[in-house]
Amino acid sequence: MQSKAQSSATAEPLLQGKVYTIRIKQQATTKKGTEFGKEEADEFSFKGGKFKTVGFARNFEMPVKPYEITNVDTATGTQIISWECPIAWSPDDNVLFKGTIEGGNSIKGTVDWTVKNKPKKSLHYEFEGELKEKKKKPAPAAPASK
Repeated sequence: MQSKAQSSATAEPLLQGKVYTIRIKQQATTKKGTEFGKEEADEFSFKGGKFKTVGFARNFEMPVKPYEITNVDTATGTQIISWECPIAWSPDDNVLFKGTIEGGNSIKGTVDWTVKNKPKKSLHYEFEGELKEKKKKPAPAAPASK
């Protein structure tokens, strides 16, 4: 079963509060062909109808923006959520985060950063990751016996 696109307001319960630990690599075209750079760590979160990336926020001051769920597929028995978050970075720079979340636990996708009239300056990244484990609070200590 598939559903149509949902704005972050109606999609919010599907991803509300989810935080994913990400491994991301930048793609480059070289004389040898297409290669990927060093894998870097990031963290993606979906909170309050908005998408945040810790790494892009830190390195590029990327703002937190609303995301959209473009499809929900349950035909295989596992829920697969497709989502995207376009960010108009400047009049000439546009960034599109696009991915899928399978079973709520694993995430993968792409980031395309396009620069108007300068295709050689455009960037492509691929990412994958897992749902971040919530830190467990330690159990309260048992009262000391008298």
